[in-house]
Amino acid sequence: MDLTTLFIVLFAALLHASWNIALKKYASLETVIGQTILSALVGAVGVSYFGAISNTALLYLLLGAPFHVLARYFSIRAFLSGDLSQSYPMVRGTIPVMVALLSFIVLGETLSAFGFFAIFLMSLSVGALGWRGGKTPGNFDAKPLLYALLTAGSAAVYNVTDGAGIRVSENTLGFTFWLFLLDGLASSIVLSGFVYLKTGKVRPGLGVAGVAAGLIQLLSFGMILFAMKSAPIALVAAARETSILFALLLSSVLLKEKITGWRLASSCGILAATLMVRMS
Repeated sequence: MDLTTLFIVLFAALLHASWNIALKKYASLETVIGQTILSALVGAVGVSYFGAISNTALLYLLLGAPFHVLARYFSIRAFLSGDLSQSYPMVRGTIPVMVALLSFIVLGETLSAFGFFAIFLMSLSVGALGWRGGKTPGNFDAKPLLYALLTAGSAAVYNVTDGAGIRVSENTLGFTFWLFLLDGLASSIVLSGFVYLKTGKVRPGLGVAGVAAGLIQLLSFGMILFAMKSAPIALVAAARETSILFALLLSSVLLKEKITGWRLASSCGILAATLMVRMS
């Protein structure tokens, strides 16, 4: 990965961590629904100007769209089940490993012994964080771990479909806006239905903070898609996981969440394993 692309991914990682801080601080399903509607609106405007993409790219978009919705839902449940410095590293840290495994299964890309060791280290670090990361030290908190793994699995699928799709799209901006549109529409419909079944009403809400967080999320994801155009998908996914450290710092400063030595060591293990995946 060249230096320019790396800086793009690192800035996207900072934006992504900032969005998740906002999600934890102001989150409600109504706010998330508002952000998905915002995504659809931005996508619709963009598609009207840059909409032409190849049929193959459109197929990748349709294949990945359900997994965008699932990842969004599971990530919300993960973040609301445990505090951010526990759930965020579990979600983000396992995605590159799953992307590498999915690439092996679907694309036939093999891993070296070094790569398998990276997977082992990742699993060990995630397990350690879940074991000591819950609200009661020393007790295993299974719920955020389960939702984190479901989020990571869904995100791994759409990382592969999005990365493959943007490379054959023949129009980077067009593909990006189509993704915003389809993801926004599908997510808003599914989440609105979920809220309506639970409460009998749906009141999407954003406010200034919600709009800002939504635009930050879109910008971050657009930058990642741009990086995937020229760099290996798993490499981009790995470099993006520097957001783990951004999130730990921001959650400590802004949300006053405690970062113990155990959590810091576990998170460093996740980051090390993430980088090792791409070094193998």
